[in-house]
Parts: sequence; structure tokens; C-alpha cells
Amino acid sequence: MSARLGATVAAIGAQPVTHIHAPPGPQVDGGLAPSTIDRAAAAGANVIVAGSAVFGAADPGAVIKALRDSVEAAAASGKAPA
Repeated sequence: MSARLGATVAAIGAQPVTHIHAPPGPQVDGGLAPSTIDRAAAAGANVIVAGSAVFGAADPGAVIKALRDSVEAAAASGKAPA
């Protein structure tokens, strides 16, 4: 697992989630994937825990980017509660 984690961190540039929102807000853990993230992000979640979706993917970096992009888009659009 550490090799995949290292590859994933390298693929995403090791940017902390807190660059999106400070301080970190609501956390959602479990059941999150590119197909479900928009709903959680629109509800205000900005701390996302998505282990299976990331580590079970052929391209973990792409999954992380999709999750992050969704959270950033919800925050930028004002859809996410303050």
C-alpha cells in the first residue's frame, strides 16, 4: 500500500485539503466516489474520506482530482452552505 500511497501523493502534488477551505469543515467518510461526491459537496462537505474509491481505482490521482474539483466547484458556486 505504501507504494500506491506514494504514487498517489506524487500524482496530486501533495496539496493539503485546507487550501480549499480554512478551517476544515464538515467531513464525510464512506460511500464517496466521483459518482456521489457532488451531493456531499453541495451539502457543504469539504473534508472527504474516500479510501476505497481512491485506492481501488486504476488511476488514484484522477479520482482524487475529480473529488477535489467537485468540492472546489461547490464552494466557488456558493452551492455549499457557509
